[in-house]
Amino acid sequence: MRKNTVGGLALAAATVTLLAGCGYVGDDLLAQIEAKDGMAIRLDEVVTDVVWSEFFVICPYSGNKEQINEQLGFEWSGSYDTHVSDSSMTVVFIEGDTVVESESISLSDVDMCGIVWERQSASIELVLHQEADGRWALTLGDKE
Repeated sequence: MRKNTVGGLALAAATVTLLAGCGYVGDDLLAQIEAKDGMAIRLDEVVTDVVWSEFFVICPYSGNKEQINEQLGFEWSGSYDTHVSDSSMTVVFIEGDTVVESESISLSDVDMCGIVWERQSASIELVLHQEADGRWALTLGDKE
């Protein structure tokens, strides 16, 4: 039973396109989304090419470099002023006090800015909601 297959396919395509560069395999991502019927995803089951235990979402207008570093809890040389663009967010993958990967994601396709602006566990479930404009909004679900 696939009540949300079209939505799952759209999310898979958007996520693979946006997160390309981290070594994602589109078929694996699509299989996970279809298995969960397009309702939730866990990033630790998708981002598997680097070792990481937490992620952090940097949204437009969420702060300057110093504020981002303060929220991360350490100084990241890749930190930037979020007042530069309001069209994308950055997902930062963290292991200990080190950013091991980061990806800029267009907010017109996927929006994770509803997530509390603090480091989140790799195992937390992200709940999918498709907005009226067709983009996917991901919010925090339950930690496993």
